[in-house]
Amino acid sequence: MTTISSSSVQATLVDAMDRIQRGIAASSAQIASGEVAPTLSGLGAAAVPMLSAHSVVARQQAYVATSNALGTTLALYDTHISSIDSLATNLQQALTGASGAGTTAGLQTTIEDAFTSFRDALNAQGGGGALFGGSQTDGTPFVPQTLQASVGLSAEQAFSNDDVLASARVADHRDMTYGITARQLGTQLLTAFQTLASAGTISATPTKTQEAAMAKAVDQISTALTGIRSLNAANGQRQAQLQTLEQQAKDSVTRMQSVISETQDADLSKVATTLANQQTQLQISYSAFSKIAGLSLVNFLK
Repeated sequence: MTTISSSSVQATLVDAMDRIQRGIAASSAQIASGEVAPTLSGLGAAAVPMLSAHSVVARQQAYVATSNALGTTLALYDTHISSIDSLATNLQQALTGASGAGTTAGLQTTIEDAFTSFRDALNAQGGGGALFGGSQTDGTPFVPQTLQASVGLSAEQAFSNDDVLASARVADHRDMTYGITARQLGTQLLTAFQTLASAGTISATPTKTQEAAMAKAVDQISTALTGIRSLNAANGQRQAQLQTLEQQAKDSVTRMQSVISETQDADLSKVATTLANQQTQLQISYSAFSKIAGLSLVNFLK
């Protein structure tokens, strides 16, 4: 028979065992997850600053992802602009050499091959569309398919791109305009090709008109190269800026993750000790409850 006094003690022990079991469950969850609480709300007063910290991490990680994608685009710009620089330089040297030697054998092929490389570079694809197309990423921003087809075309007719320059958010309150269009890049060099194309097919012995066209084209290429190199230099500056901004974003992520870890991550050795103590307390409570449950007036009278 259970006495009133033992019943009261039993109730107290039941409450204590329930509290200890909840503590064991919480400690076990911390060990399993490695975190102080399963949700931010479980952090109490620290929940708001932790929510802000997570927001900063997410935003900076987005900047890192943007920088990676944009870095690829800028690298493609550099590759194709550099190829145009090289073909223009080589063509200029070929024209100058042919004029000095007084023979132009093979020069026509060199000119046409340079034009083909020029066209292919301006119509290069990247990021799912025409790299130099502005916002017109479908189709080809440079229209004429052959050297002769370029004769008589204005810049508006030769280039189908618009003048919208792409931009991207690369840091807090920082947008980078990075787009380069085919018209920006190719108009001046196209003029040199048109000068050569208008002179007709250049055979081994050029006419006076062709010699004059070659000399004019050399000067036009010089002008074009100045613009091409200026665009590539600006692109290189953006690459350097992007690398700096990307590293800053990565550093910010590392710092904020450290702050988050200090608040949210559980001290597993401490939690393990707490869990062991809780389990010991529970065993003691079980033992005490068992003894009290066995008490009766008969036991007391004995």
